[in-house]
Amino acid sequence: MGTLERRTLARWGRRRAAVRAGLLAVCGAVVVSCSTGTDDADPEATGTVKVLPADYRTTEPAGSFDYPGTRKYPGGSAELVGPHYAIRFDEVATATSLDRDHAFKFYDPDWNHPEDFATMKAAPGHRLLFLHGVEPRRKPALPEYAEANATAEKVKATVRVGDGAGRAIPGGLGGLTGASGATLVMSVPTGAHPVLSVEDAGRTQSIDLITGKRDPDAPAGYYPLRHGGDCNLRSTHQTNRDAQQLEADCKGYTLQPYVPDGGWAPKGKAWLYLEGSLYGASTDVSGAAKTFGADLDAGRSFSLTFKGTTVTGRGFAATSGKPTGGTAAGTVDPGSLGVRFLVPDAFRSGTLHFTPQGTFTYDGKRISWQPDEPTPPLDIRLS
Repeated sequence: MGTLERRTLARWGRRRAAVRAGLLAVCGAVVVSCSTGTDDADPEATGTVKVLPADYRTTEPAGSFDYPGTRKYPGGSAELVGPHYAIRFDEVATATSLDRDHAFKFYDPDWNHPEDFATMKAAPGHRLLFLHGVEPRRKPALPEYAEANATAEKVKATVRVGDGAGRAIPGGLGGLTGASGATLVMSVPTGAHPVLSVEDAGRTQSIDLITGKRDPDAPAGYYPLRHGGDCNLRSTHQTNRDAQQLEADCKGYTLQPYVPDGGWAPKGKAWLYLEGSLYGASTDVSGAAKTFGADLDAGRSFSLTFKGTTVTGRGFAATSGKPTGGTAAGTVDPGSLGVRFLVPDAFRSGTLHFTPQGTFTYDGKRISWQPDEPTPPLDIRLS
């Protein structure tokens, strides 16, 4: 049986009434002891029990999590964080069967005669695992994915259940991370410790879904992820007729085990990562709109000092290159900024320096960049 679709009580209210009326007309009051005579009756039905297939799994949207044996994970939750995803469960339960009130949540529209399936039961040698997914306390590590997990093509999540099989999560991880919560239900072999494994950027992290314990090889840099506040660095070049301004504006800085282009940091190291925008604006006494662009050499433009050590930046920083100008610099479309520094994984504070070097163009011509004054260094601190 494939992945089961989500249902709603309203939809089944109508179908249950129709089924009840039809059955009573044929069989009187003894509903569950007779058949309608149709050829498509579910062969898995046994009396009033729906026996679920051994590979049963489904995701149910928000609702009460009150299954038999419900308990909270030690420490409050079980969670994994990677470059492009974050997932958290706060409660877990296991059961071999569900009474009618609980089973009703998981009826499938394709099953025949819902009145016949008043309860549900796991396949022989199996039990049902219930996981309550909730909104993660930590966002995906990379700032670009702070609003949502990456797609299943980028982040591959499976549950290993002890029989050698890796079972995909219906709807992927994204369906379990909403603010209102969701329930993942899976059939697993009795006595097995199902393990959630998530592959992201070529590296796999795992967590035992019964105990909530992460695999000891999980990157320590994510637990917790160290971060700092926003940063803003400006540099201005001015002549008698015009002026150009560069502004490196990062949304924040984080200490990352992994960054795009740089990959996973070597053992004992981490990436101090700045991600944001590079703005370019210009003014001209004539009021004409003229194009100002900058493509910076990250290694010469950004540097970091700490404990007597200087580290140069790597990455990219370029303006959008769209025309700006007039007698006053206005808001312009931002370019991209992604700069990283390889530092010890124990790094907590330092000083950031910005000395723009690279290729600069103004009104279609190459210009040299001679700032009016040096950009003040910026002290940064991680928490």
